[in-house]
Amino acid sequence: MDYDVDWLLLGFVFTATITGYNFVLYAGIAKWQHRSLPQNLRWIQLFSLLTFFVMLLFLWQLPTRLWWWIVVTAILTLFYAVPVLPNGKNLRNVSGLKILIIALVWAMVTVLFPIVFNQIPITKVELTLFFQRFLFILILVLPFEIRDLKNDLLSLETIPQRIGVQNTKIFGIVLLIIIGVLEIWLQKHLPNPLQFTYFIIMITSVFLLFANPQRPKNYTAFWVEGIPVIWLVLEATMGQLVESHPQL
Repeated sequence: MDYDVDWLLLGFVFTATITGYNFVLYAGIAKWQHRSLPQNLRWIQLFSLLTFFVMLLFLWQLPTRLWWWIVVTAILTLFYAVPVLPNGKNLRNVSGLKILIIALVWAMVTVLFPIVFNQIPITKVELTLFFQRFLFILILVLPFEIRDLKNDLLSLETIPQRIGVQNTKIFGIVLLIIIGVLEIWLQKHLPNPLQFTYFIIMITSVFLLFANPQRPKNYTAFWVEGIPVIWLVLEATMGQLVESHPQL
C-alpha cells in the first residue's frame, strides 16, 4: 500500500496506545479510588493523564473523517475494561470475546486508520490487508493465553482452555499459513521485493510453538510483543535502503 507516513497520525496512535493500555491495565486496580493508590500507581496515573491531553491535541488536528473510527475503537477499549453489562462484566470477561476485540482494535488502528487518513479507496486489497492483520494480531495473543492458562478463570473460555495448548498451536500455525497465502495474493497488487511478511511469519511460528504455561513472563511481555517492533525496524531500515539504492 502506497501512502506517506504522517507524524501527526503516528503521534496520535502512540499517545492513544499509552493512554488506552494504562487505562485497561490499571482501571481494575484503581477502581476509581485514587486516594488509596500506591505512590507508583499515582505517578502512572499522572503520566497517563498528561499523555491523554497530548493525545487530544493530536486528535484535534486529525481530519474529522477519521474521528468516527477513533470513537469506535475508544468505545471498544472503554467497554473492554469497564463493567457495562448487566451482570457486572466487561467485554474482556465475556466468553471468547477478549481475543477478538484485541485483534479488531489493532487491525483498525494499524490498517484502517492510515487508509482513512490518506483517503485511500477501500478495495479488495485493503480488505484483505485488514483481515490479514486481524489474523496476525489474533495469533500474537495466543502465546499470552497459553501463558495465562493456569490463572485465567474458566468462564473466560480462552482458546487454550477450549481446545488445549497443542491444538492452540496448531490453530495458530494454520492461521499463519492463511496469512502467507493471502500475502501471495497481495504481492501481486502490492509489490514488495523484501518479503518481510514471510520472515515475520517464521519468527511468530517459532515463538508460538515454544510457548507454554511455564515460560517466564518476559517470553511474551518482551519477545512476543517485540515481534511487531522487529517488523517495523525491518520496514523502516531496509525500506529506506532500497529507496536510496534502487539497484539492490
